[in-house]
Amino acid sequence: MSHLLIFKQFKALNFDLAASFLIGLPTLFVIGEWSLDLISLQTSTITKSYALFYAFLGLSIVLYRLSPFHRLYHFPGPLLCKISKLWVVYIAYKGQYYKYLKELHIQYGDFVRVGV
Repeated sequence: MSHLLIFKQFKALNFDLAASFLIGLPTLFVIGEWSLDLISLQTSTITKSYALFYAFLGLSIVLYRLSPFHRLYHFPGPLLCKISKLWVVYIAYKGQYYKYLKELHIQYGDFVRVGV
């Protein structure tokens, strides 16, 4: 839930703060481990550190959106729509959004969660 410190309602509260966290935190981890002689400073190590950081950040966001702590948790809907808006964007791009919404309302009822 660390991403909640930076993002609120799908917007960055402060772009500079968000950018510094997203770029600066993995860099600080790498420098800290390197200064303690825990790792050797190589390109593969830096790449792995960034990959792990972003993987865990993405995982925390997905877990939060599926958890009971999310404000839209009680609304039914497809799993992909609970995690990301990309599926709805794809459906809208195909021009089938109105049909998709109708199918969802038939399946889930009056209230359907189609966004995060």
